Amino acid sequence: IYVAAWTGVIVALTALGTLVLLSRQVTTALLATKVDLTFRLEQRFSGPEMQKLRAKSAQAIQVKNFEPAEEVLDFFELIAFFTRKGALDLEVVWHTFSWWERRYFVAMQEWIASRRELDGTLWAELIWLDEEIQELHRKRDEGRPERLTPEHVTKFLKDESDLMKEALDG
Repeated sequence: IYVAAWTGVIVALTALGTLVLLSRQVTTALLATKVDLTFRLEQRFSGPEMQKLRAKSAQAIQVKNFEPAEEVLDFFELIAFFTRKGALDLEVVWHTFSWWERRYFVAMQEWIASRRELDGTLWAELIWLDEEIQELHRKRDEGRPERLTPEHVTKFLKDESDLMKEALDG
């Protein structure tokens, strides 16, 4: 009787150990998949086609012509959707894209609000992501919000505008 009981305990513990190891492997594989997707999106974002779009968008934003920059917002909307659905990790997205996301979002905030008056679904995921990124920033910076001034945004837009020139020079 005791041998059978101990055998049952050993089998149960072995099964539990196997489940724990399997769970860790699945978690690691999921994170690797999320990181891989983030890497591919970052490559697209930094690629020549997107750099050209970003440069043109930044130039347009500087003269208050926001419509050409909607495609950049759409890119961040896709990232936001993937993040909310769990296909991307929020911290990895914060680390990889928050610099650009926050500045484009702030630069186009009034445009986003005006377009959402016509269609409340526009960039809803992006708004969610922006709030999550701001919250993550506060957690990492001892509760302080990101100090993003109009001067920061203006300099950012100038730097983004220069992407085309840099691509042509490089």
